[in-house]
Amino acid sequence: MSSFDNETVRTRYLDTSRSQIMRSDAENLLCCLVEFESDVSNGGFAQYFHNKGGDEVEAVSASLVKIGCLSIAGTLATACKVAELSPDEQKNNRRFLFLSEKLNSVDDTFYKQREELYTKLQAYLEKYPSPKVPESE
Repeated sequence: MSSFDNETVRTRYLDTSRSQIMRSDAENLLCCLVEFESDVSNGGFAQYFHNKGGDEVEAVSASLVKIGCLSIAGTLATACKVAELSPDEQKNNRRFLFLSEKLNSVDDTFYKQREELYTKLQAYLEKYPSPKVPESE
């Protein structure tokens, strides 16, 4: 299991008091992927679509490609095809339950690939040091 920890990334690398416009590209990429991973890990792609309404799919896909997670970008594309829902439908709870069942196999694929995301994000973090002041020891 990776030592990558979303909460550590949020605390050390993401300044949540700044708006998306004021964040660096590296911060926005991290924020985008950490939120994506959290949603999918906590409730599968149905949870991600329910929470985000599909609004961030393009940004997540581009971010995955940028850090070299091509297989996960492909899994996201598969989830979108399986879901075939408009943003309004993705917010509907009955559709959410239906999607949960429909997307189970895609979720399983992501869970097997998750370590790749952690590894690539860790490598990305090493290239882009924290923009925040380090915590005192």
